[in-house]
Amino acid sequence: MTGRLKLTKGDKILVAVIILISFASVLGVKALSSVYSDRYVVIESRGEPVKKILLGPNVEKRIVKVEGVLGYSVIEIGQDKVRMLDSPCPDHLCVKSGAISEPGQIIVCLPNQVVIKIIGDKGEVDASAF
Repeated sequence: MTGRLKLTKGDKILVAVIILISFASVLGVKALSSVYSDRYVVIESRGEPVKKILLGPNVEKRIVKVEGVLGYSVIEIGQDKVRMLDSPCPDHLCVKSGAISEPGQIIVCLPNQVVIKIIGDKGEVDASAF
């Protein structure tokens, strides 16, 4: 005896089916997590929330004006990203910071006291989940 087990045709089919189901499950979880990931843009002025807007692929681009200490900050909210278009602050670091798109990212205009942040699920499956 050699000590090796021989796989029958049925064993090979079973292994192939299990592998296919595993891959289908991973793809299904990723697809569902991106569909059901709720992400919101929260805009604060002077430390108080003033707007909460849904962010996602079906959201139309819009411009929002928010009054801060120095004047109005102009914010563009697109399908999956947000950016500060204009602000009355002297150095415009908030405008130069570019767009944000992931939960946990923020744009801060300290002189005008306006904060833009994205909150919600990341919509991604961690690799350690597999």
